[in-house]
Amino acid sequence: ARLSPQQEAAALAVLRVAAEGELVLEHSRCRLSEAREFDPQVTFRSLHGNWSVASQGWLSVHDVYAWLGSQSHSAAGMLLEEVGVVLEPFLNPHGELRYDGFLRLTLPRDPTHAGIKEAALLRTARGKPEGSGSMSTEVGYQLCRLLEGE
Repeated sequence: ARLSPQQEAAALAVLRVAAEGELVLEHSRCRLSEAREFDPQVTFRSLHGNWSVASQGWLSVHDVYAWLGSQSHSAAGMLLEEVGVVLEPFLNPHGELRYDGFLRLTLPRDPTHAGIKEAALLRTARGKPEGSGSMSTEVGYQLCRLLEGE
């Protein structure tokens, strides 16, 4: 079945909006990764907060929802279901956000931004004791923007 010119134009408009949205998200991932204070391991551990056992190695949708709710950002108003939809592509089959899923969520995906991604990965908490460090206000803000945009 062939699309009518109007259907084709509508389909192209939808694809254009989706592509523009992905460009905005990639920009948000780059902004987060470019923040000198962004240490992916520290940020991941910081999302656990006091309500979760950090040694479990994963986050639940509720963990991220609770963290968002404590932020001074419009993303704090996201519903639990909305957070679940945002995180779903990055969760394992058990509904857990593991570190590798967190990296897929937060790091740039475009190969032209590989240098930004590598710089962020090199910033990881090498030599820092487990549990040391906390997420900076800037990193928290950039992470909220990314989650809100996803």
